[in-house]
Amino acid sequence: MRSIKEQLILVYCLADDGLKSEKNGGKWRKSNNQPKCTDAEIIAVAMMQSYFGCATLKRTFLLVKANDSQAFPNLPSYKQWLAWVASLEFSNGGNFRQYSIEDDRFR
Repeated sequence: MRSIKEQLILVYCLADDGLKSEKNGGKWRKSNNQPKCTDAEIIAVAMMQSYFGCATLKRTFLLVKANDSQAFPNLPSYKQWLAWVASLEFSNGGNFRQYSIEDDRFR
């Protein structure tokens, strides 16, 4: 089993590659501000749910923050993060959940 840090890196790369392969390079969401955190970081944290075996996204978010707080130092608060996840799912039709952490590229 990979360490949390290794898994976060793999999941982040998968999310980032997936976003870049989408129409418009994954830039379908409009924002008036320039957030310090990227969509790939937001998605990567959500995708860690299966690694941790958590029932909730809140628990996943807290475990990522507790186990590797330096991985994504600019993550927003949980409430803002959850709204961002919902926004990404809506904007992209939930497609980011199609990316599997068991992707053959990372075996």
